[in-house]
Amino acid sequence: MSALNENKANHILVIADAAALGSEIKELIQYKKLSGKKIDFFLPESFEWLILKSVIFSGNDQVKNVLSNPVDYIESKEFFSWERFLTYLLVEETKGKPQLQYPKNKSKLPSGYITETNMNSILNAMKR
Repeated sequence: MSALNENKANHILVIADAAALGSEIKELIQYKKLSGKKIDFFLPESFEWLILKSVIFSGNDQVKNVLSNPVDYIESKEFFSWERFLTYLLVEETKGKPQLQYPKNKSKLPSGYITETNMNSILNAMKR
C-alpha cells in the first residue's frame, strides 16, 4: 500500500501474483475508490507463470504442455500451490543456463530476464 501512496501518478498498473495479493484485494479496491487514481490490476497466477508463458520458453514443449493443462501436472500432495509448482518448473527448466537459472528462493532475478528483448517478451505474455 505504501508504494501506491507514494506514487504520484494518476494511472497505475499493479502487477502481482494473484495468490499473494488475494488477502489484500479488498483493501486495494477500497484504496482505488478513495484515491481517485486510475488503478488497473494484472493478476496472473504467479510471476513464474508469466515468465514460462513468454517467448523465452516458446520452444519448450514440456512447458507448453504444462501451461496448456496444468491440472494434469500439478500434484497437490507434492505442491502446496500452483505458484510453488510453477517456481519448481522454472527452476528445473533453467538449470545449467547461467543467464536464466531461476533461484529457488526467488532472491534475485537473473540477468537473462532483464534484457530488453526478454522483458518485452514477458510483457507481451501479459497481453495473451
